[in-house]
Amino acid sequence: MEQKEAKALFAERQQMMDNVYAHKHNKRVMLGSNSYTWAIIDKGYKLNDALYDPKKLEEVTRYHQEQYGFDMHTDVQNRNCMRVTALLGGGRSRIDDEKNSLYVLDASYMEGDEYQEYAENPSEFLFKKVFRRYAKPELTMAELKVAIREWDLFTEGNTYRNEMLVKEYGCLLYFRTFPDAPLESLFGRYRGIKGLSVDLRKHKKELKEYCERHFQEYALPTLKTAIEGGRGYAANLSSDWTGYVAPINLSFLAYSVLNPKQFAEFYWPYNKYVIDECAKSGMRIYAHAEGTCLRFADFYDDIPKGMMMFHLEQDDPFEFRKRLPHIAIAGGMPCNLLGGASKEECVDYAKKLIDGLGDGFVLDQDKMMSYATDCKGENLKAVNDFARNYQY
Repeated sequence: MEQKEAKALFAERQQMMDNVYAHKHNKRVMLGSNSYTWAIIDKGYKLNDALYDPKKLEEVTRYHQEQYGFDMHTDVQNRNCMRVTALLGGGRSRIDDEKNSLYVLDASYMEGDEYQEYAENPSEFLFKKVFRRYAKPELTMAELKVAIREWDLFTEGNTYRNEMLVKEYGCLLYFRTFPDAPLESLFGRYRGIKGLSVDLRKHKKELKEYCERHFQEYALPTLKTAIEGGRGYAANLSSDWTGYVAPINLSFLAYSVLNPKQFAEFYWPYNKYVIDECAKSGMRIYAHAEGTCLRFADFYDDIPKGMMMFHLEQDDPFEFRKRLPHIAIAGGMPCNLLGGASKEECVDYAKKLIDGLGDGFVLDQDKMMSYATDCKGENLKAVNDFARNYQY
């Protein structure tokens, strides 16, 4: 695609996305890609081959866009830094090429009685305790330096693929950065699912103190940087949020183990702060809701219309629209259909989604497509070809 054509297409998609957030009518529904390692499998590579090879990841990203013609992408193979984790000792990620799968172990690199030690010096604690438990015991300084260089190369590759999609294909990217809700760091990195679940009962005071400290130390600086970045067309996408659907992603995963009372105490105050600051600055938010979020709908009743989109995984999008009509929706297309039904059945359901949700909706896969059985390429192509030409 010529650069002039890509830039025009980008501007068109950006205007369409503005309309989605504002619940204004577009001539067609927008198409999102929630494809992760499935895109590697679809290209015909083994995970162990592609995830260690930046050139193959570029090929995968190009093929995925050229084959299916998306308007925006959640992942451009920027999630699994396998070269780095292998050098450090493997971390929690495991690849099974026989089953075409990558899975992450639930692990705890912080103990329930170490919250005070964290509070005294977070950076020192994370390096001396958390990182050392994550890495192999015999890790040398020379190996660490190589891993840091590999991390730099990994981020350079991510930036290259991001800019490639924007500048060569005129695509949008879903989000620029995320100021973690503090529980997300514990759930996904330090304490794990089991550890955090125990702490919610046995270490409530220490947990609350951790949330406050972590939010101040890590989430607020990230939020400030995103707000100050502004919006303008830049050569380096990391300097603003031009190429993105929204600058901020509120990632939702740890909330899946919370009841409403725990959500109100340990989760909502930090999300509310981010939402309020974004509202003051006129910034949009994208929320990737893994699990179900409708049980916390009451907290989002007062979100200003036009500033938030939820990417739904397990919630029924029609119920969500009825309950929170002021919030835009992405998702809706079930992977169990894409992976197991006929093309006709997939297209029929896509039409139902578009007709029923229409304005304020992005047609996307409901799950983060990661396994061969999540989707058949011919089904995804049929759905996208139909939706691209269907005027609702």
